[in-house]
Amino acid sequence: NKIGSLIDETPTQNPVPDKGEGCVRLFLAPTNTDKPLIESHVKEQMATITKNVLWNKKNWKDKEGATLVLEHRMAAVRMGFVEMWDALKSTSEFDSVKSGTSQEINFFKNFVLPLVQSNNDFEIMRIIKKYYKDLFKQINKDSLRYISECVSRIKTAYTNNPNITFGEMLDVIRTCDIFNIPHKYDEESESFELFFNIKLSQIIPYAKYIDNLSEFKTHHGVKGLEFDNVMAIIDNDTKWRTYDETNFFVAGKANKDTLRLLYVICTRAKQNLAVILYTDTTKNQLNQNWFNDEEIISLSSF
Repeated sequence: NKIGSLIDETPTQNPVPDKGEGCVRLFLAPTNTDKPLIESHVKEQMATITKNVLWNKKNWKDKEGATLVLEHRMAAVRMGFVEMWDALKSTSEFDSVKSGTSQEINFFKNFVLPLVQSNNDFEIMRIIKKYYKDLFKQINKDSLRYISECVSRIKTAYTNNPNITFGEMLDVIRTCDIFNIPHKYDEESESFELFFNIKLSQIIPYAKYIDNLSEFKTHHGVKGLEFDNVMAIIDNDTKWRTYDETNFFVAGKANKDTLRLLYVICTRAKQNLAVILYTDTTKNQLNQNWFNDEEIISLSSF
């Protein structure tokens, strides 16, 4: 409500009478640190403070909780597909990569990945049947045996080399000569050169993230959603210069874009909220209007 009062036409939030008190903590972490380690430590501290066992879970599901990051790349770093993400930035596909609608990337995500992960012949046939119109140049009853051989070739390539790259797997698929290879891989091959050198295994965490099966969400993507527990990560080590959360916490002032973003992330939590602010600002330098002294935890000596 304090933040909301600084934003035009923001209604006051009133607690449900029988809801009970929640918990909020602001964790100050140095900018030059092991961030995944810090974030794991914060979860441990919140589990102790709140006595809520959900904070002990490695990954939250559904409404149990969410870890909010400012941009997709921050999630990519933490989940392990940042090399793939960065390699695709220079391609014409990047916007659709961010939305999960890229035909080129979904060729690996929706077809190759399920195939190499499946050990069930029935599941393999289901995958082929689902995508056969787009996948195959020609298909008939006589093709089924050869398709089976090609699927085996794809699976063997991955099994024998877990570090196989996207490009190397694409070469294996090309040898079959029955699949419709996404046309941009040929027409714009130079722009995909970096991507072809990335490990295929990075498609696994990407798929989890883009299908909303991970706890990581962007600040902008959670408007209207609520979670029992929220860990909001504020890290200015991004390309975004629109937001200045550190100035807000220190001087108590910020532009309207920053205020709206902070209001969104703070109102996503139904029970417990942990805000991690990566900053070299000390606890004594913070403006005291937003948190009580006991709600501010410094991790400078962690």
